[in-house]
Amino acid sequence: MFLEISIGNEDPKTYSLKNRMLVGASAPCDIILPVKGLSRKHVLIFQDNGEYFVTDQGSTNGTYVNESRIKPGVAIKISVMEPVRLSGDVLLCLMDDQKNVSHVQAPLSYANSKEVGEATTIISLKELNNPKVRDIAEKRREKLRQRISEKVVKKSFDFAKVLNILIFLLLGVAGYLAVTKK
Repeated sequence: MFLEISIGNEDPKTYSLKNRMLVGASAPCDIILPVKGLSRKHVLIFQDNGEYFVTDQGSTNGTYVNESRIKPGVAIKISVMEPVRLSGDVLLCLMDDQKNVSHVQAPLSYANSKEVGEATTIISLKELNNPKVRDIAEKRREKLRQRISEKVVKKSFDFAKVLNILIFLLLGVAGYLAVTKK
């Protein structure tokens, strides 16, 4: 399983997902993102019995699953269909298909990372509900829908191949039986 992180309009970065990962603006987080409005320890992503969950770590600007703010300390189940938004314009998405992963980042880094100050910047609700942020979230959801539909098409194509082989075998058996009865 992989974790894809998109910040604003930047290209997404992909990380190999461990059983438990802390994401925030500074150490001791596993993934450090120098983003305005992100708390030092923002969200915990963890696996339990093969399912993934997120828990807001008491962040100032919140963690959103399906655009609903989650309560700090409460574990919320997530899947590849549900992008998780941190603060304003950071989107986290689970990915289970390695074919769509071009380059996996090492934890504790983010390309072009800058030093983040000690204080958390408080973002207004108006900024969080800004159409730009919603557009980014919608683009990410559309990408996920596209990946899922590609998987469905591939699986239906695989099913059609299997069906053709079965028909071919049945016709062969029927032909053999017809010949042996004569």
